[in-house]
Amino acid sequence: MANGASFRQAFAPGMLLTVFGSQLALSTSVANTVPLPTKIGGVSATVNGIAAGLYYASPGQVNLQVPDAAGVGPAVVTITTTDRARRGPSRWRRRRRASSPTQREHPCLRPSAKRGDVIALYVTGTGASLQGLTVTVGGVAASVQYAGIRGGLVGVVQVNYQVPAGVAPGAQAVVVTVAGVPSPPATLTVQVV
Repeated sequence: MANGASFRQAFAPGMLLTVFGSQLALSTSVANTVPLPTKIGGVSATVNGIAAGLYYASPGQVNLQVPDAAGVGPAVVTITTTDRARRGPSRWRRRRRASSPTQREHPCLRPSAKRGDVIALYVTGTGASLQGLTVTVGGVAASVQYAGIRGGLVGVVQVNYQVPAGVAPGAQAVVVTVAGVPSPPATLTVQVV
């Protein structure tokens, strides 16, 4: 199992989760509706017994959204496949510790920008609330222009921030913090005008 954005071992309610294995599904299926279905291609999943929305299912991989109601702490992920040839479900279970609901991963869409540019980045695993969301670039507070869920991006939050005027040129760490918990840093190269 891994964070669906970074493939790191960081987990939180609301995030995208990728489960790798074998014989997880009989065929490949992709969700085409929002809210996400809880069953696609004969596959369903639960986290701590709570039905999870599914993005994708294949024999080797299942992508799901960890339900907010799953909470933090130890978690059990169960993937169930209905195999009509066997006339019953088969289950794959994995125990995983969940992280804080605000730990997240984020790629910067633009690896470089000038001071004053507005940059969009995407985060997952922010939990149910975006209250107190901040962004820093090279340790300097950035102005957050927008933070919210865009249509079709279930489990992913878009954050638009302005590169601060006081940040030094060169490679700088971009950190998103929610409820006092910082993300792992992404790198943005601040260009000299």
